[in-house]
Amino acid sequence: MIEKKTPLQIKIKKAKVKVEGSVPKDKESEKVFLGCIFLDNKLLYEVPELKPDMFFYSGHQKIYKAMLSLLEKKEHIDVATVNSEMSIQDKEGEMTDGDLFYAMDLYSEVNSIAPFMTHAKRIIKSWKLRELIENAQKMGVAAMAPEASPEELSQNLWRQVNSLELSGLTLYTTSSGEFEKTRPKLMRERKLDTRVILTGWESVNNLLFQGFVPGNISVLAGRPGLGKTTMKMNLINYWGFLGLGVYDYTPEQGVELERDCLLSNITGVPVEYLQNPREFIFDDRVNEKIYRDKILEGEQILDHDFRLCIDGTRGRSFAQLIYELERWKINNPLAVLVIDLIGNLREVSTEVQNKANILSALLNQQAEVAQRLNIHILNVWQIHRINRDNKRPQLDDLKDSGAAEEVSDLILLAYREKYYDPSSPDDSTELRVAKQRGGGETGVAKLKFEKPNRLVDYVDFEEEKEEKNEEKFDLF
Repeated sequence: MIEKKTPLQIKIKKAKVKVEGSVPKDKESEKVFLGCIFLDNKLLYEVPELKPDMFFYSGHQKIYKAMLSLLEKKEHIDVATVNSEMSIQDKEGEMTDGDLFYAMDLYSEVNSIAPFMTHAKRIIKSWKLRELIENAQKMGVAAMAPEASPEELSQNLWRQVNSLELSGLTLYTTSSGEFEKTRPKLMRERKLDTRVILTGWESVNNLLFQGFVPGNISVLAGRPGLGKTTMKMNLINYWGFLGLGVYDYTPEQGVELERDCLLSNITGVPVEYLQNPREFIFDDRVNEKIYRDKILEGEQILDHDFRLCIDGTRGRSFAQLIYELERWKINNPLAVLVIDLIGNLREVSTEVQNKANILSALLNQQAEVAQRLNIHILNVWQIHRINRDNKRPQLDDLKDSGAAEEVSDLILLAYREKYYDPSSPDDSTELRVAKQRGGGETGVAKLKFEKPNRLVDYVDFEEEKEEKNEEKFDLF
């Protein structure tokens, strides 16, 4: 079941507010930014996080949307092609001659691409300020409701401030000044950098009170073959696009297969083709050249854009792993260490009677390392075979769960109905927040697999249809 939103959360989401007076906007920056792209089309690759709705002026939104469409089609971007694309996208017949001539004005007013990034940052800054104004006013409306709860409003405010998104890429923020007083008590006590690293799945982010906090350790657990490795891949790529440094210890998959899976997640090219292209059978929709072009782009992202180290060395002890990690950290920013699986570490993989005690000691070492290096450590964990009728995992199903439950700050349990019943019409994957330290609630988020190797938020189609029928509200 999808966790139902409280009446207060629904009120906040649907609150209609109107901003009086001037709002943050920067017309000149929007004009210069678009003009620079006419001079050099490759500049679009520099700002993948900037989306059309971040522009304040509707004319600029239309032009930028047309530019992105041309980029996707691999067509040259100039005044003529942009005007043509805008005409194609104009389903309502709202285009005027003025709109078409405006692109020419943008092109003629810019002489250099030097100020491109400066103006891109100013556009994003204005957009973020408008988002904050809207959220603040919606919170004000919700606070006037009879059912308003100070605790729930505070949690919603915390989530909104720490999940201000750019093109689906959730930024992490650093608290300072007066906002120091409102941070969760746990963070203040540990005196850590308070970046909050989220997941890329809105349904999961809504459940996370603090996210993946530096200095904390977490567990992502599931049965073999249920999809926890795919979840890990989605998280690593999401963090990679954010610019976060990730050290991925994966001796079970090895470097080559791990890299192929990450590349598949980025490009949409099946892993089967990456591993054996000569034997792969194509359908009518794609051909080998399309796949090769996508792979080249994906490899560029993995090798040059991501701050990622894949370590597939078998038999490492935790001390050896941290030694290698700290060597890599000298020249690379590091935010997250992923260990897949914790049972592959030498201390745990040996056949000993007191494995629970070893795991407990190992997790306590992880907690110390996470705080000392100010990083988050994510452990991918195996779940016992579940013999009861209800197959949804519980904390007790974790192998040697006492240690994980005691030391971990966050525990996520994966479940898929089709894993146990292939005939089931439910094709979603549940991710249950089973434990959150620091006051967060537990709950279930639903995700859905998209081929190949991708997980996206599960959409409740009836709710989406109902929302589309409602009157749309434009803040400005």
